[in-house]
Amino acid sequence: MEEIEKQSTWIVVNDKVYDIQSYLTRGLHPGGNDVLKRYAGTDATTDFIKLHSINAHYDLEKYFIGRLKRNNPFINFISNIWCITY
Repeated sequence: MEEIEKQSTWIVVNDKVYDIQSYLTRGLHPGGNDVLKRYAGTDATTDFIKLHSINAHYDLEKYFIGRLKRNNPFINFISNIWCITY
């Protein structure tokens, strides 16, 4: 998470990292850019899931840049299996 926190336009949702800079630049978020900036550099999973439609989840994939690497070997193992089977 340290690397994510350094990047002002990266967010994490479900252990996936997204760079939302181009989304911010275009000002597309219905709640405004201030909402996005509040979550930049953080794990936004809980609120993103709570507040967004399935279409927003699909749209978010356009900004995917990588996976968050956890220090827990079990979580990393399960994440890798999920990636292979998904």
